[in-house]
Amino acid sequence: MPKSKAKVKRSASNSPPLESSSLPNIINGLFECYNFLLPNEYSNKTLGLLAFLLRKSVGEINFSDIMNEVEKRYQQGQSIDYITLLDDKRKNLLEIEASIEKCLMINRLISYIQENESQFISLISDIRQDMRMKLIDNQINQNIEYPKDFRQREQDILKRRHTQEIRRLFYFHPEDKKQSPSLIHLINRHVLTTKHLNYLIDNKMRYEPQFGDTGIKELERIFQTSFMITAHPHSGVNPVLIYERKGSGQCTAKVSVIIISLLYDFMQTHPKLIELYDIEPILCSSSSLYKLESSTISWKTCRLQISPNDKPQFIQYAELSLLNIQCSTKTNTRIHLGDELYSLKFLIKFRLNLNEYKFSKCYQIPLESLTFAISSHNSHIPHMLSRIILNDIRRFSQRSSVDVQQLSNFILRYFCHRIGVLPDQNLKIYLQKELNRAKNERKNFQTMEDIFMEFLVPFVNQVEFIAKHPILAMFYADGLCLGICDSERAAEIMRKSTDINSPIVGIRLNSIKVDYKPMTSTASMSKAIKLAPCAVRVDIYNDRTKNLQYRTFDSLILAIDIRKFVSTAHTENGHHIRVLSNLDDSTNAKNYKSFTDFDKYYSERLSKIYQINEDYKLITDILNNIEDENNDDDNHRCFKSPNPDLSEMFSENLHSVPPPSATMCNNEYCSNVTTINDDISKVNIQSNINQTSLQNILSTSSQQSFQHINNQDMIDYVLTQPEIIQELLNRLGVLQLSSSIIQQGQGYQNQHIQQILPTQLQMQSSYQQQIPQIQYQQQIYNQQVFQQSISIPTIHNQLNNDNQYQNFSRNNNQISSQECPIETNYENLFTESITDPLQFSTIDQNSSISIDDNFDIFFDDICTSDNIQ
Repeated sequence: MPKSKAKVKRSASNSPPLESSSLPNIINGLFECYNFLLPNEYSNKTLGLLAFLLRKSVGEINFSDIMNEVEKRYQQGQSIDYITLLDDKRKNLLEIEASIEKCLMINRLISYIQENESQFISLISDIRQDMRMKLIDNQINQNIEYPKDFRQREQDILKRRHTQEIRRLFYFHPEDKKQSPSLIHLINRHVLTTKHLNYLIDNKMRYEPQFGDTGIKELERIFQTSFMITAHPHSGVNPVLIYERKGSGQCTAKVSVIIISLLYDFMQTHPKLIELYDIEPILCSSSSLYKLESSTISWKTCRLQISPNDKPQFIQYAELSLLNIQCSTKTNTRIHLGDELYSLKFLIKFRLNLNEYKFSKCYQIPLESLTFAISSHNSHIPHMLSRIILNDIRRFSQRSSVDVQQLSNFILRYFCHRIGVLPDQNLKIYLQKELNRAKNERKNFQTMEDIFMEFLVPFVNQVEFIAKHPILAMFYADGLCLGICDSERAAEIMRKSTDINSPIVGIRLNSIKVDYKPMTSTASMSKAIKLAPCAVRVDIYNDRTKNLQYRTFDSLILAIDIRKFVSTAHTENGHHIRVLSNLDDSTNAKNYKSFTDFDKYYSERLSKIYQINEDYKLITDILNNIEDENNDDDNHRCFKSPNPDLSEMFSENLHSVPPPSATMCNNEYCSNVTTINDDISKVNIQSNINQTSLQNILSTSSQQSFQHINNQDMIDYVLTQPEIIQELLNRLGVLQLSSSIIQQGQGYQNQHIQQILPTQLQMQSSYQQQIPQIQYQQQIYNQQVFQQSISIPTIHNQLNNDNQYQNFSRNNNQISSQECPIETNYENLFTESITDPLQFSTIDQNSSISIDDNFDIFFDDICTSDNIQ
């Protein structure tokens, strides 16, 4: 017993007398206090563009730190200019590639405020007031009725626990008619409860001995509901932890968990009544292969103060930030944590001392977290996160049967929570269609994982991709991007257009294609689900030619491609181009935005961030500038190509040379999608040879100024450089030189090319079906090919460094409305422009999105707190 008592004394290091001497953690300001206590509780007024200004937990990029500066100025009585604050943030962006997307987003936030600044200020004021009401307790101090108020308090705390849990991954409407009380209110209720307990202990238990046992039972019931996990296990924003190996059979994983005690005020009024000990965390799973190293977490005190005029609120909390995991046995030291889901159980220990009644007892209250995953790599997040989502849906719905409607509602709530934007009706229809298809195709299986994982994993992967690139979420909120949608439906809507003078652009994510036939007898949980890379597609349709063209942004340099796209919208005349906004085919539906709406994402600062080195250009760029003899000195130095008219990007080139046949691939999972970077490897092979030659041409210190070099001089020079011609031919896609030809001597190549090129320039263009190998070489230099190489327009902006060259694709697939194959090659949007001299009429449309107060139009009532137990 002496050893046991000594151990208890050491464990009680966090008892109130010792804790009161330590300095509390101080959190000031409305937004900081709110993010600490209620990080996932937000008004539907914050959904949309404002989410990236007001919320820390949305997207991989947001600017919520600006609101801290706003709060400081607000408390000091200073004027608040949101545009100036955002502009300062934009000016301070580092001039690196990672700043491009931030600049685009800040540009849009500034333009959003400028559209109606007074409305924006009013909206911010409403949001601030809503946050403030959740952090203060305006309840009137009333006398407590026993046992009515005791039972009501227990129900309120259980409801708050449920709300905290469901909001981890799913948007939950805060204006629900049976909204749970705030944490602050529950904490303050303990002050009132303390008064009532004091009455029970000092009066009822003292003067009514038969009430003593009842009083102690009431205390125990209070303790059972006085601890709550407010932040369940997560890393960043996802409940998927990434571990690092530490040694044989050991690893560590960063985690964030916060537990709050509602007993702080009670303990202050009864300092000797409760001794609160450190918390022992335990790793739980269906197996016992792994455990946590023996450790405890301590209780801390936090002081929350919304403003200097508000009374500070003290919170007692414990925080876990790292998991030290080890194998349960020394015989098996293999770490493979991704096979199952985990939870954390926290053993909260305290001692109750009622010395007057000679009562002292130690209690242990278990508190278990929601499930989370532990994996070795970020690429596993979509699969593990999908499992967690389905597990949470099963927990909150408490239904064993598969209900597609309910499942769809939860997934839409996850979509809204993760990217901060309301899902549109098209996504709801598409999601239900795919879930019903999965249910029908996998009808031999019973669990949600086996039925829906094949579709849900790529869907979650795309949602996480949008969250990683929140500029796409902004496009979606503005109606400039279709997001995750039915690509066939989008093509159908575009082909229904009858306006021959207005091309259509549709921006969307690549389609999710699931082939259920090969997996009819295989459980999804028993195999890995292969994910196709996420990509942003750009479909272009021109009713005049009846052609639907498929283009794609390069996912490796997505921000750079989007910058070029936005810059084009700003510098070129694009009023005639429409952007497909939704897939509603009802009468009088407004399906389109104007291409000029992308101008809201542009600023001059954008062109200065991550500036492009244009000292070196490909031979294709040189040929594009040969006929431009009016370049000034700056253009000679930089050698910029003239900007094509924007209509060239969205209309058909009737004089283009048919590309050679290529192996077709799946239109969304294509492994040889043509992008800007596809041919970089080819260029690098000869970069050491070509760059010296190109520098000689482009150098401003050359003995002969470029303005005096005529066409013949340039051609003569090119003819002496067979490696440049070979690269030109490869890039034009006209000839794939065989290895035997490449190995021929340079002398033969130079002599042969010099003999045939002038002659072929005078011949009319024609193709021969079958010719010997030497004649086939001659054929490629006909007038049509060479003129096309001169006339191919270039993109408006160049790529970001020496090795990122413009690619003129060999796969110029153009598909008619009558002939649309399942397999399609997607070309990079900026690899080529298609000439058309037509001018089109202007469409003026407003892209601003109003806030829909009736949020539940997107989510059925099945997900409200009334129906979720």
